[in-house]
Amino acid sequence: MAELNRRSALKAGLVAALAGPAVRPTAAFGSPVRGPRRMAVVPGPTPAWVTQMAPAVTSVFGNNQKVVNSGRWTFRDSAANIPNWLLTGPPATLQELVGLYPGPVVGGDVVHTEDGYRAVFTPPLLDLPALAGTFRNDAVVAESYVSGPDPTRLVRMTAVPGKFPITTAHLAAVPELGAPTLDTALAAGRLYWSDYALTADLVAGPHTDGTAKHMYAPMIAFCVTADGSATLPFAIQCGQDPAGRQIYTPADGYSWLLARNCVQVAHHTVHESLAHLTYTHLVAGRVLDAAAHLPDLHPVAVLARHHFEGMPFINSQVPILLTAPGAWFDLMAAPTVPSMNAFIDRHLRDFSYQGAALPRRVAANGTSDTKTMPHYPYRDDGMLLWNAISAWVTDFVGANYAGDTAVRADTALQAFAAAVDFKDFGPTPGGIQDRQGLVDILTTLVWITGPQHSAVNFSQSQWMSYLPGAPLFGCTPEPTGTGHTEQDWMNNFPPADVALLQSGAATLLAAVHGSPLGDYGLDFALTPAASAAQRFKQDLAAAEQTIQARNAQRARPYTFLLPSQVPKSISI
Repeated sequence: MAELNRRSALKAGLVAALAGPAVRPTAAFGSPVRGPRRMAVVPGPTPAWVTQMAPAVTSVFGNNQKVVNSGRWTFRDSAANIPNWLLTGPPATLQELVGLYPGPVVGGDVVHTEDGYRAVFTPPLLDLPALAGTFRNDAVVAESYVSGPDPTRLVRMTAVPGKFPITTAHLAAVPELGAPTLDTALAAGRLYWSDYALTADLVAGPHTDGTAKHMYAPMIAFCVTADGSATLPFAIQCGQDPAGRQIYTPADGYSWLLARNCVQVAHHTVHESLAHLTYTHLVAGRVLDAAAHLPDLHPVAVLARHHFEGMPFINSQVPILLTAPGAWFDLMAAPTVPSMNAFIDRHLRDFSYQGAALPRRVAANGTSDTKTMPHYPYRDDGMLLWNAISAWVTDFVGANYAGDTAVRADTALQAFAAAVDFKDFGPTPGGIQDRQGLVDILTTLVWITGPQHSAVNFSQSQWMSYLPGAPLFGCTPEPTGTGHTEQDWMNNFPPADVALLQSGAATLLAAVHGSPLGDYGLDFALTPAASAAQRFKQDLAAAEQTIQARNAQRARPYTFLLPSQVPKSISI
C-alpha cells in the first residue's frame, strides 16, 4: 500500500509540475498574430507524455532514495532531497520533482570502485544495464561510435596528421587488426579517427565538493578489421600537441584505459551539448520559431506541426534541467556554466543545416563507403529512413506545388524561410526558389526531429546510465607515462553522487516515446498527398523489416532507428 501511495503521489506531483494554465494556442513562442490564425503547437505536455513519464520518475525516485538510505555513502544534501515536496505541496518545476541529486559524498565509502558504480542501481527499480559487464572491452567502445549515443564522430583518415604521429607500431599493438602497415591501411580506407580539438576551448570548473573537474582534448584512431566486421581503436593521444605526450595503445594496460577515459569524457560531452541538445532540440526550435509565419492551414504548417509536437514544452525545460547553475550539465559535465553555454551558442551559430542531411554528413566524414566500413548501423539503417522520408516529402511537395513558380509565389513560405536564422537553410538561404529546395529543407527537418533525435536520445539509457561507460568529466589530469594501476583508472571517474544522478537522468531522457514517424492522423486523408502519406507508411514498414533482418545478423542489435521506435517529434 505504501508503494501505491508513493506512486500516486509522484504521479500527482508530476501532473501538477507539468500542467500549465489553459492557453489558447497562438503563434509558437509568441503573441497572437494578426490576420489568419498562424501555425500553433500545444505548449504543454500531453496526457500521454505524463502517463509515460510518471512510472519512470517513480522508479528513478525510488532508486535514488534506496541508494541514499543504504548507508554506503553519506551525501551532503540527502536530508533536503525530493521528499520535501511530498510534505510541502506539489513541486513548482520538473527539476524540483526529479532533482535526483543528493549532494556530494561527504562520508562512508569514498573510494571509486566498480562495485560502487554498480551499487547505484537497485533492481527492480533501476536495472543494471548490460554495459556494466562489457564497458572494459575496446570493441564495445568502438561499437558506440557506429551505433551508440553519438554515431557521427568518426572521420576517415586520409593522411597521418602532424599533430597525431601514429605509426605502424601502434597498429601492431592490436593483433585483431592483422598487423597491416600504416600506409596499407590508409590506402585501403581502413583508418578513421575522432579529433576533439573543439573541447580545448571548454573551461572546467570544480565539482560540488570543491575538487577539480578535468576536461580533455584528445584524439583517437581506429582501424577496420580485415574482414570488415568491426572498427577497433588502436591509438590515443590525450591532447592536441604531441610534444611531451605519448601515444597510448591497448598494450599499455591501465594507462590505455586512463587515456580512453579522456576520450570518453570529450566524446560524451560533445554528444550531450552538441549532437543531442544543440543539433536537434535547439536547431528544430529555431525552425519552429520561424514557422509562426505560416498560416495554420498552410500545407507546410500541417506537416511541420506533427514534427514539432511536444517540442515547445521540452525545450522550455532545457534551461531548468540542463544548462543553468546547479542543473544536470553543471553537475555531470566538466565545463563551467558560462563556458558550456558559450560553447553551445557558438556551435548553434555555426551550424550547417544542409550539412545535417544524412547523405551529406557521411560523405563529409568519409564514412559513406560500405566497402571500406561495412559495419555502421547508424549509417545503414539511417539511410533507409532518410530515403523513405525523402520520397514522402518529394511527393508531398509535388502534390501541393504545381511547379517552381508556385513555390516562389508563396509569400508565407518565403517569410518562413527568411525568418530561419541559419547560414545555409536550404540551397538559397533566405528564400526558397524551387520545389527541390523545399524538399531538401523539409526532408532535413523531418530527419532531425525524428530519426536523428531518436538515435542520439534513446540510446542514452543503454549506453550512458552506467557512469564508467560514459563519464563526462575526469577527476584526475590526463595521464603521463605508463604503469598505471586499476585504482588510478577508477580514481579518474566521477564519484558516486554523479553516478547516481547520471543513472537517473539517462533513464528519464529515454522514458517518453511520442507518436511514431509516419503518423499524421487524418490530416492528409482528403488531400492530394493522401496516397503519398500511405506510401510513406508502407516504406517505413519495409524499412522495419529490413532492420529487423539486419539485427538478427548483428552481434548487438541496433534498435534506435526501427521506425516503430522512432517518434516523429522531439518530445523528450
